[in-house]
Amino acid sequence: ATNGAPDAPAFDSTPITAASENVAYGYPAQASDADAGAVLTFSLATAPAAMTVDPVSGLLLWNPAAADLGDHPVTLRVSDETGLYDEQNFTVSVANVLSIRSSSGPASGSNSDTPSNRSSILPSTISFESGAYTVPP
Repeated sequence: ATNGAPDAPAFDSTPITAASENVAYGYPAQASDADAGAVLTFSLATAPAAMTVDPVSGLLLWNPAAADLGDHPVTLRVSDETGLYDEQNFTVSVANVLSIRSSSGPASGSNSDTPSNRSSILPSTISFESGAYTVPP
């Protein structure tokens, strides 16, 4: 501290900005303070409704669902006992876990649930470590 004035805490970690729907998101935020013995507290100033942060460890947790697809602004704050603080502003982008597109799929307007279309998409045999299973036609 210069001239005995307390120092503000500062983040030492880089935010994780990518998330997937139905997959737990976690960011272990880390911060430090030049003042010896400073007690740091983490909090969320801006975040999706279900996102939480552990005030002591800085672990940010969220379980984004399909309704959360897209970008979400987050402002994570770390403060010390004197009221000084630092903020990290970032955007968490939630992507769809499974986006299947078939370039050889049925033509538009056709019944995609016919056995001939299913058999062209699914393999006839699925192998497992303990053997194989044949998909019935």
